Amino acid sequence: CYAAYNLYHIYTEYKKGSDEYNAIAQMAVTERDPDQDSTSESEEAAGPDGPALKAPLDIDFDSLRSINTDVIGWIYVEALDGVSYPVVKGTDNDQYLHMTYEKNYNFAGTIFIDYENKADFSDCNTLVYGHNMKNGTMFGQLKNFSKDDSAYNKSKYFWIFTPEKTYRYEIISAYTTAVNSDTYTLFKGPGQEFVDYMNKIVSYSDVKTTPGELGVDDKIVTLSTCTGNESTRYVVQGKRVDTLDVVKKLCHRAIWLYKGEVRLDGDPVYVIDEYLEQVAKDHKEERMKALESGDGKGRAAITIDHPRDFSKLELSDNKIKFDGWAL
Repeated sequence: CYAAYNLYHIYTEYKKGSDEYNAIAQMAVTERDPDQDSTSESEEAAGPDGPALKAPLDIDFDSLRSINTDVIGWIYVEALDGVSYPVVKGTDNDQYLHMTYEKNYNFAGTIFIDYENKADFSDCNTLVYGHNMKNGTMFGQLKNFSKDDSAYNKSKYFWIFTPEKTYRYEIISAYTTAVNSDTYTLFKGPGQEFVDYMNKIVSYSDVKTTPGELGVDDKIVTLSTCTGNESTRYVVQGKRVDTLDVVKKLCHRAIWLYKGEVRLDGDPVYVIDEYLEQVAKDHKEERMKALESGDGKGRAAITIDHPRDFSKLELSDNKIKFDGWAL
């Protein structure tokens, strides 16, 4: 009878955790339709190098904050079905170990970063922890990357969404390591030590990866989970390869208006980047003119006629219009 009760208790705990996170995902996550992105609309909005990279999810961080203000991001692993969860940062590494996102006690806990990491994932190595649940939830499927090549071949990418940026990471290593190994090194800043570290962890990998050249400016995320052995952990490590600004995800199309005329019409990433490049160029020209017309004593009054002003953003019908020159 005790064994049956214990099994029932474990089952109900697992179900409570799964139900909570399923409800959170339904509330805060919108999946992008790949078929819609491949239509003529995306072709029309393409930049000169073809269609721009699109994030697979849209995350409603306002809804997530209404439940828990400790939220800093959302993680999504392409190759693993269901690995899509909010990410928090606690006051220490114990706070969310067995506390769910809605702050209920449950063995599943919450996916969280190391309390010594920056919340914006700007560190050289950001550590992300999650439980290896037996029902495959949380980080229970991470080990699939080392079972064979199928998971890695399906997709070698995972995503970190934040309120300001969306990051895509390419998996460069997956392996079992000691609980106190150098895998968990937090670096004060970029340098040769960090480059040596990345080359070393690639050599540890159970699956053959293609990380390319690793440099001092790279950023990595280490996904870590337990193994059932208190002395070891299983990790999947990814190198940041793409960054998308949240402002560029507002719509599928952007129109740059200048003095009432359409200057550029297309993909938001391409249009906004072209706009910012033109603004920088014009600012430089204004500064040069001001210096050339100075008072001869090295002083010049610089007046910028076309400040960078995004206050005139207009959003309607899935389009974004902005007057580059703030007329």
